[in-house]
Amino acid sequence: MSKARFDIIDAGTIIQYVLLPSSQPTNPNKLWRGKVERVTRSKFDRGIVTCRIQSIEPGYEGLEEYVYPEQIVNVEGQ
Repeated sequence: MSKARFDIIDAGTIIQYVLLPSSQPTNPNKLWRGKVERVTRSKFDRGIVTCRIQSIEPGYEGLEEYVYPEQIVNVEGQ
């Protein structure tokens, strides 16, 4: 995803992302959906450092986790 697209991510945005390899996902290509609760941005270039998300995946609703920019595949509605 390009840096320009990261500029549109803010609280309330729905994103699609993949799990990190360190999470040892059984399906590493599965896209997960989450609602961004908070975005942490770099002080230097305002780029995203992390997003705290709340899962909206069936069976995982309400689960909170941190997502890094390299995990984000798509921003819904854009």
